[in-house]
Amino acid sequence: MRVFVAWRRISARTRDLAGSLRAKLVFIRSGPPYIRACIETKRVLEELRPQTVIVQLPQGPLLYRVAQLRDRLGYVLVADVHTAMVVHDTLKSLVLNKPFTRYLRRADIVVVHNRLVARLVEEKIGVEPSRILVVYDPPPRMEPVEEPPFAKELGEFILVPAGWAADEPLEEIVEAFCASKASSKYRLVLTGDYGRARRRATRIASMCRAVMLTGFLPAPQYNWLVRNATAVIAATLREYTFLRAAWEAIVLHKPLLASRTRTMEDLLGADYPGLFNPRSGDLERLLGGLAEGNLIEELRASVARLAERLVPEQRSMLEELDRRIRELETSKLECGCSFTR
Repeated sequence: MRVFVAWRRISARTRDLAGSLRAKLVFIRSGPPYIRACIETKRVLEELRPQTVIVQLPQGPLLYRVAQLRDRLGYVLVADVHTAMVVHDTLKSLVLNKPFTRYLRRADIVVVHNRLVARLVEEKIGVEPSRILVVYDPPPRMEPVEEPPFAKELGEFILVPAGWAADEPLEEIVEAFCASKASSKYRLVLTGDYGRARRRATRIASMCRAVMLTGFLPAPQYNWLVRNATAVIAATLREYTFLRAAWEAIVLHKPLLASRTRTMEDLLGADYPGLFNPRSGDLERLLGGLAEGNLIEELRASVARLAERLVPEQRSMLEELDRRIRELETSKLECGCSFTR
């Protein structure tokens, strides 16, 4: 048996990987200081006695706990590392994650979602390159689909999937849109729960009449928006992050505008025509190109080529991860030993 353990929240990547790797998803809804989560994790793993434990990181204390228990229970330990586990740019990540990163050296496999994070894990944390594996997020299925109640008032629109996090340059995106020719042809639709950013949301919504905030949407309604958008904007100021919104656009062959970071350049290609610097005039120019119609087909063709390359690459990466886990599980059964480092 394989189990995939997540604390506090479950990412879409975790759900998809758990399904692809045939792992039982164990979700423990508990926040700092994670005492209850540690106790419950011990109880579940002692009860299930899995051959392999995969952990969603962060949180750092989860890695520490499963590394401790592995010494006694002897399972294969796989760490799926999200950006916040190794990039400590907030007080929260410094306190909850940085003290535990050294335990990545005790994992049998460290999974990361792009090559830049792989280099960071090797050079900054000291994990052996042979135990680091890049696995892109599984391609989103974007089904089922349900028309949202406001669909008929939309007309043509450009979609900004938003989490309302500090690293998202939403103000810059809306400002560029309102200043461009696109604002007279399209609506700009921002999704996501802005409950903890109400002042910011109010300010953004008032920047021009063509801007619409949907708030949180059920997945089928969100899927409808992505499928019916003229284009998708995926933007972050944070390095080492490949946004799920970009994957969603690629899977559906949707024209994609994406912030120019080293990570996005590495995956999309530095010459991808939809890359922009949020704090320059790039986006206004690109949005103008969408409105004039001369950029849409170029972006659609570029995204189709990306899908032809990235989707098979992801499938191959996932197959390699499954193969490595099976090898370790077989070795464990044959020798009856643990994989403690």
